[in-house]
Amino acid sequence: MGMKTFATSPYHDSVLNVRRFMFDDIDKTIGLADNPNVGAPNFLLALGLCCYTEYWGKLLTGVSKYDASRGRIGFNAFIVRLDRVFYGNLIVRHTVVRRGKMWLSP
Repeated sequence: MGMKTFATSPYHDSVLNVRRFMFDDIDKTIGLADNPNVGAPNFLLALGLCCYTEYWGKLLTGVSKYDASRGRIGFNAFIVRLDRVFYGNLIVRHTVVRRGKMWLSP
């Protein structure tokens, strides 16, 4: 019996659709910034990136999407997987220790 891969999982297509939606959403938001009549949507872009980071982290860790109290776990789990060449300073500068545990600052 061979090992199942994610590509053969029943969730594969759904996850790809979510990813496509997120990428399109971010592309559209960035495109709005180029339109002088609309105003830069910096807040919406930042909010989207934070939400999507939490979503992918929850998917990685298996945390229920309905468990709002575990959002930080998902966010941190994904952010530390980002390429350290490009995002290393973000991770290092915003890491704090609270009650003996390492967290990325809110």
